Amino acid sequence: MNHRQPCVLPWAIWCLTAGLLATPAAFGQGTLVYYNPPDIHLFGNNAQHDLDVDQNGVVDYQIRLGGSFGFHTVGAGSNSTLARPERLPDRGAPVVPSGTGTIIGPNLGQAQTWFISYSFEPIPENPVVIPAYFHRCVTTGCVGQFHNVTAYWGVRFDIDGNDHYGWVRVATPGGIRNGGTILDWAYNSVPGQPILAGQVPEPAIWALLLGGGAMLHLYRRRRLDGKQ
Repeated sequence: MNHRQPCVLPWAIWCLTAGLLATPAAFGQGTLVYYNPPDIHLFGNNAQHDLDVDQNGVVDYQIRLGGSFGFHTVGAGSNSTLARPERLPDRGAPVVPSGTGTIIGPNLGQAQTWFISYSFEPIPENPVVIPAYFHRCVTTGCVGQFHNVTAYWGVRFDIDGNDHYGWVRVATPGGIRNGGTILDWAYNSVPGQPILAGQVPEPAIWALLLGGGAMLHLYRRRRLDGKQ
């Protein structure tokens, strides 16, 4: 007596397809925008880069090297940086290096804030811009949490009057050396919605479905070949 084998593979593919279509995308996977340009190296005196996070032709952050704040960033307008502001009379705010998977959004951890660069006048009519700084080094050492690490810089920036959250991956060297390298970045295109540090868009669901279709086609071919 011949016993037919159960049709396991097509059923598994159907289950996979149904599960994918029924599962919501965590943290808006379909809304993430990711950029991976050639590495941007910022070393040497007065190095500067204008960062346009959403690539719309408007500068969102200036990343600078030089002066008493060392390697630092200034957000355009109300664009801000995840940081821990220093207490007066010290001024400035060390950028918080976020680890992979850290939630970057409106709800922040203890002592963290969305720091907006500002200016004050220690001497009348001579304003000084106060940035968020990654690290600053002198001959006696370096200060700042973002020294000798590769981590994520949390950003909150404006698109058409709405706040958007993103991350920028930054590598800073060890030793007595200012500067760093911008590696890549991503942001959530839905206003007000968080993003995970290091999160990038996953392959489109249709690519997975097409892969399942290819598996089904091969399975059918093998069954036909076996009957011949």
